[in-house]
Parts: sequence; structure tokens; C-alpha cells
Amino acid sequence: MTRGRHDLRWTIVAGYEGSASSEDALALARGVLDAAGDRLVVGCVYEYQPLGGHLASGDLAAGVARRGCMAVRSGRAESTAVPGVSPAEGLSSLAAATHADLVVVGSARRALRGRLLRGSTADGMLRRGVCSVAIAPSGYRGHHHRFQTVGVIFDGTPPSRAAIHTAAAIALAEGGVVRIYASAGVLPGGDIQEVLAPLLGGATLQAAAPVRAVTADSRKILDLVIVSIYGRFRLPGFGRRQGGRWIRACRCPVLVLSESQTVAGDRAPAADREEATW
Repeated sequence: MTRGRHDLRWTIVAGYEGSASSEDALALARGVLDAAGDRLVVGCVYEYQPLGGHLASGDLAAGVARRGCMAVRSGRAESTAVPGVSPAEGLSSLAAATHADLVVVGSARRALRGRLLRGSTADGMLRRGVCSVAIAPSGYRGHHHRFQTVGVIFDGTPPSRAAIHTAAAIALAEGGVVRIYASAGVLPGGDIQEVLAPLLGGATLQAAAPVRAVTADSRKILDLVIVSIYGRFRLPGFGRRQGGRWIRACRCPVLVLSESQTVAGDRAPAADREEATW
């Protein structure tokens, strides 16, 4: 991912195994491919089995992945089957092998329609930190989605500044707008305003109470929320218990930028580099 430029050429991995949740992930991956992608790898994870049983499992998984790839209808999409002890482990291996910038997964199967609920795959991907992770809400499938309004959670740290760069690139590609949700007393500087200047639709600032504002706007206004992560599993601008609450309340996809996709050399303050409990 190139910093300071309004173009993204992401390699995207979409986890797919034919379930309704993975269909949601595929729909989100297709939207991100259109706005910010260069390559989409549809991956189906299968459990490695001893004594050659994994060969048949691999063939079945490859067929499932091909069906998902065909549904995307893009010359930039490809499919593969990957062994793993869990979906998170398999997708992490695939992301590392393909140098992916983003892995897209669906919500947990028990999620209510229109709601986000992180399952073990999303949690495992976030903990491993191989790359950024996007989570699709339940029922996201069946439509071609565009990101006309992109929300960003901003607290003044370098990781959240990287989130604004990403949001600006996606919004510019879609001819959309960026809404910035800032912690109380935190305002974007002049350099951030310069990043947002090319946006035809401009940018708006929603100061204070970012958690409440983001969850409310995700119901009708926002098409995508981008937030950065620093340390291991730590969201900026929120207490240890708040991260899970606002994601569960979101009605639009959430993209969590990994620490590796912050500006080179920048890291969060040491006091903030703790593992959060979602």
C-alpha cells in the first residue's frame, strides 16, 4: 500500500466455503476490488488430514473456491484451496503467501441480519496481524455495493492518520465523501486536509462521542467504516471494553487496518500498545 497517494492496488483475499456468511464476504471483497484492488484471491480452507485424506478434501475445496471466483465475474479474481488447522490459520497462510493487503471475512453465523458479529475467523486474523481485515455484516450478499460514504475513526495518532489516507483513496475512487469521527478535542491537521482536498464530495467532521455517532450513522449514512489498530488487537480512541460493543452495533462493513499498514516507522505510544479485550 502506497502512502500519501490517492490510489490503492491491494491484493485481497476472500475467505469462501459456500456458506451464507462467506457469500457476504465475497460481496464485500468484490466492492473493495472495484474501489481499491488489483487482485482478488478467493480461498477455501480445508483441514489437512493424514494418510492422504487431505487430497480429496483439497479437490473439494478447490471446486468450492472456483465457484466463488466465478461468482465475482472479474478477470482480476482467482481461486485456490489452502490447508489449515482452522480457517484463520489457513487464510493467514494464504495472505502471507500472496502478500495480501486485506483479508475479507463474513460475520459469525449466529449474527442477526444486517449486524456485524466477529467470529473466530475474524478474531484469529486480527490477532495474527498478517494484514488488514474487513468484516461483512450478515445479509450483505445479493447486491453490488459501492462505498459512497466512508467513515473514519480518528484520534490524532499515526495509525488513525493512515486510516484517513485509506478512506480518502477509496472515496476518491468511488466519487464519494469521507466522514471523520474524532475524539473530543482532536482535529485533523493541515496535512490531513490536503489529503482530503481532492475529494469532490469533500469531508465532514463529527467531533466527540465517536462510538455513538459511528454506530448511529452506520444504519443509514455510512457504506464502510475504517479504523486502525495498533499494538496487538488495540483500537485507538476506545477503552478496552468499547471496541467490541461498537462493532457489534455497526450495520455496515468495518475495515480494520493492521499495524503494518501505518506510515512506515510510526507506532502508537507505548502506553497504548496493550492488548484489548473485544
